Amino acid sequence: TVVNGVVTPVGEGTAVITVTTTDGSFTASSVVNVSAPIPPVVDVTGVKLDQETLDLTAGEADGLLKATIEPANATDKDVIWSSSDETVATVVNGVVTPVGEGTAVITVT
Repeated sequence: TVVNGVVTPVGEGTAVITVTTTDGSFTASSVVNVSAPIPPVVDVTGVKLDQETLDLTAGEADGLLKATIEPANATDKDVIWSSSDETVATVVNGVVTPVGEGTAVITVT
């Protein structure tokens, strides 16, 4: 819409805005392109794991840690998993594989 030269977008698309002199002798036009609004970025405020301790036996079943991003509607929910000692335990996408005896700290960032 246009009121006194102020263009207000009301939907996606292209519009031609034209102004005409009051006597109709002259006109000028401008093409206005309106794109969809960019959704706001919601920053991550924290991450939690579903377990603080995971007891596994080397050579036996893997364990699973589930990460929960806060807030739930965060824009980027990708995480990075790491182990403090991969000779004790490795981690891929929250699946913890016991490799050898000892203690390892699994971190999700």
